[in-house]
Amino acid sequence: FIITSEEAIAKGIRRIVALTGPEAEKARKKTALLENQINLLKGSVDGAGDDAFMKEVSKQINDLNNDVSQAVIPYVKKDELRNILKDLKKKLADREKLAKAAVANVVLEQTKELCEKNPDAKFFVHRFNAFNNTKALDSAFKLLKTTNPEASAMFVSVDEDSKKIFCLASVSKSGIDKGLKANEWVQQISTVINGKGGGKAESAQASGPNYETADKVLELA
Repeated sequence: FIITSEEAIAKGIRRIVALTGPEAEKARKKTALLENQINLLKGSVDGAGDDAFMKEVSKQINDLNNDVSQAVIPYVKKDELRNILKDLKKKLADREKLAKAAVANVVLEQTKELCEKNPDAKFFVHRFNAFNNTKALDSAFKLLKTTNPEASAMFVSVDEDSKKIFCLASVSKSGIDKGLKANEWVQQISTVINGKGGGKAESAQASGPNYETADKVLELA
């Protein structure tokens, strides 16, 4: 005898739907199958590495959550499995945050090193391995403005998983006064990356699918 659902149908009245016999046995087997799939997912979450793999695992969690929601299985078990999937989703999100934080820290360290080695540079054109983490590039610009407020920069990053290239530009006030504008700078490389972009004289960005053109973009910039 398996209770598959319970719900309110009127004030003070609830309805219970249950199965017995062969149908109850089917529900038990379906539960065992879903539990097995969730156990496999636990291993995937623990071993999740690069961004593409984490996205795939996240999709699997969402798909399995839908399967659990639609499955005819014991009501209590359904609630339990949903909570397990919810915890797995949070664990994966925490891993993703840590990975992005690690990338951002590396980018900041490299920016600091660039500034220290070139204290009088008026502009920087540099490629970071920030993948699709454009927030890490924004942080690099903030550090640059603090360390060398007169410098302008274009930072580039390639994310092979999403097959995209990201180009962000930031121009100082003195750079603008001399004729350099971030939006015009970005426009010069937009056609090369087959992308779209825009912004203002102070800051602009573009992204496109021609991620293999990174070297050409750096040279042109």
